[in-house]
Amino acid sequence: MYYDRVFLEGKGRLIKAERVTVQIKSEKELPKLRLEPYRITVVKPLSRSVVKRVLDQGFKVIRIDSDNFNVIRKGQLNLFRQYDVILEVPLNKVNYYILRTVCLYSTRYVSDVLISSCSSGVAEVWHPLSKLALLTSLGVPEVDAFHFVFISPLRLLRLLEGS
Repeated sequence: MYYDRVFLEGKGRLIKAERVTVQIKSEKELPKLRLEPYRITVVKPLSRSVVKRVLDQGFKVIRIDSDNFNVIRKGQLNLFRQYDVILEVPLNKVNYYILRTVCLYSTRYVSDVLISSCSSGVAEVWHPLSKLALLTSLGVPEVDAFHFVFISPLRLLRLLEGS
């Protein structure tokens, strides 16, 4: 119901919340980026050296898609759990191999995975049951799929409350 007011890119209409996705290619771009209250900054690192620096600066949501899947190593996933980071996987920018791999590794290494519709309007939002069906058809256990679809978005909202 309030999806378009909270989770879409740009300013929210109901609450003063903003969601911004930032691509970072090199460490030189990091000083320009800072945490702000009532803003969810989703970081998409495009090089391996950037990943650790992003975690050190306290960003809580990292995006994984086809462009940066090979940038993140399996060994870095333990750091994601240690820093309590949410991984966002956009459904429109990944193939099924990436989606399945991230979901299966996340049960061991990552606290939360957010399966995002990556929509520009409410009409493009995936229904939660469609997300569940997709994940279970890819071999993700039902309990984990339920967690990714229903619990992880609530955790993202709690990030807003904490700011």
